[in-house]
Amino acid sequence: MMVVNVSKGEKDFTPEKSVNASSLYLLLESYKPDFHYITSTDAVTAIMEFASLKKASLIIMAPKIHGFFDGLFHHSFTHKLAHHTNIPLLLVHEKAE
Repeated sequence: MMVVNVSKGEKDFTPEKSVNASSLYLLLESYKPDFHYITSTDAVTAIMEFASLKKASLIIMAPKIHGFFDGLFHHSFTHKLAHHTNIPLLLVHEKAE
């Protein structure tokens, strides 16, 4: 199992993201995943290239949930990846509260 984080640069890494990364590490610890960090302005291309290079058989994503107004103007990263990859894509949504 490989976990990949794509960021636009060092300034993109916030304390909140550090807490989320720690939580993810603890959640997946028993699977002994390899964590990879990629810097790219085009996350879709970065993930596709990484998956191809590592010969991934499945991409699992936890898409961000956007509010109504954000959703009107936001270009979906998930849709872009789904339309441009030939690797199976599994979306895992956060449980609604």
